[in-house]
Amino acid sequence: GPVVDASGAVLGMLLPGAAANNGRTLPDDVQFSLAGPVLRDTLTQLGLSPRNTSAQPNLPAEQLTDKAAQMTVLVNCWE
Repeated sequence: GPVVDASGAVLGMLLPGAAANNGRTLPDDVQFSLAGPVLRDTLTQLGLSPRNTSAQPNLPAEQLTDKAAQMTVLVNCWE
């Protein structure tokens, strides 16, 4: 899922990783995130055109949640 700032701009992407006890509190099975510049470069290599944003005002929590939900999909894998 996306890592967003208080205005809803994407800063990176959550990734699963090896378990580590480093004091951070993240959702289950999430250990680190892919940095925005790396994500941008990967999307560009795939032929997509990510946009940079200028400073935006912070969103109320409910609007931020709605915006983030629009960027997230549930993926199920089974045989």
